Amino acid sequence: MSDLPDGRVPDGRVPESAVPGAAEAVALRMAAFTRLLRDKGFAVGLGEGEDALRIAASALADRPALLRQALKALFCARPEDWRGF
Repeated sequence: MSDLPDGRVPDGRVPESAVPGAAEAVALRMAAFTRLLRDKGFAVGLGEGEDALRIAASALADRPALLRQALKALFCARPEDWRGF
């Protein structure tokens, strides 16, 4: 698939590479979020953080409800995590 002249890809999304600093901003926000979860007692390690970045870079990021569900499934290992997410 080639990019369209205005920078969009055929599905209408603007690729992350077209927005300078976007990937770094997402990574910083995800790092802060995983730190918050750890502070709240969630068992979140480096693997989960890396997986969360992959999820955030996917098409799920365009749909907040699906993104939230995917991150909840990733980060919540115990029933109390599900209630607290």
